[in-house]
Amino acid sequence: MGQVNKILVIDDEPRIRALYCQELIGLGYKVLAASDGKEAIDLLRKNSDVQMALLDILLPESSGLDVFDMIKKEFPQIKILISSVYPKDEQQFLVCNADGYYYKLDSLSVLHNEVSRLLTARFSLEGRSLS
Repeated sequence: MGQVNKILVIDDEPRIRALYCQELIGLGYKVLAASDGKEAIDLLRKNSDVQMALLDILLPESSGLDVFDMIKKEFPQIKILISSVYPKDEQQFLVCNADGYYYKLDSLSVLHNEVSRLLTARFSLEGRSLS
């Protein structure tokens, strides 16, 4: 069996963070969780095998936009899925170069599909480059 994908959930709302972690673990992913940008960057520095971050735009201390920029600069290989109460078109306006967008009012099946799409695309591209 192949490597299990590791996802970092970054959300300051404990209930939302726990829900996302529970759902992603239930789908077979390894999951780390952070409540703010500093904790997220610290976790990424200690876990080089993280493939994706699920990032809330509204975070305390440093904004989700700042955290997005830090991750893209220091960990460019990590896919970033923006998660917000803002509709997707507003998310795309705020963070135009994210890998994907999840509107928190959508069902969790939409989240599952986005996560799967991003991680499948990542491995499809890697597979082609290795052949």
